[in-house]
Amino acid sequence: MKEHWTQRSIKDYIFKIGADFIAQLEEKMEMEGISQDVLANTLKVTKSRVSQVLNKPGNITLQNVIQYAEAIGMKVSIVAYDDDDPKNTKGPINSDVFKICWEKFGKPTDFWAFQERFPPTQQDTTSAQLNNDLKETPYSADAMDFIQPTPTNQPKLPIEA
Repeated sequence: MKEHWTQRSIKDYIFKIGADFIAQLEEKMEMEGISQDVLANTLKVTKSRVSQVLNKPGNITLQNVIQYAEAIGMKVSIVAYDDDDPKNTKGPINSDVFKICWEKFGKPTDFWAFQERFPPTQQDTTSAQLNNDLKETPYSADAMDFIQPTPTNQPKLPIEA
């Protein structure tokens, strides 16, 4: 299978992730009626600096990601995942996939909030085992903010025509 274009270089991969982030910012700005002028004033930078950041997603820094998101009332989370695509033939998953799943599961803020909404049952060994594994893992609770639901507790997602 052919490699995804983001596999050509780390700069291409960074550009894709940056562009995905900028698209999220622009969508929120449009929905909330936030202009680049307002964003610049909030950040105490020039409008041209805001324009530069929004138009060059491959150069965005983690600091700018957090500052720009907070300036328009958003938060940031970095998610590493394994999608069984080690050769990167599909490219990175669009952040909307994670956002939509998070929203569909009630916007849990941590593993325990998720577990309250989808408690383990006797038939649900995956969630029960994960809960036991968490007690024995050196990872922080924040690292376990999301688990994949099993068929017994999976919410019904609407099918769009």
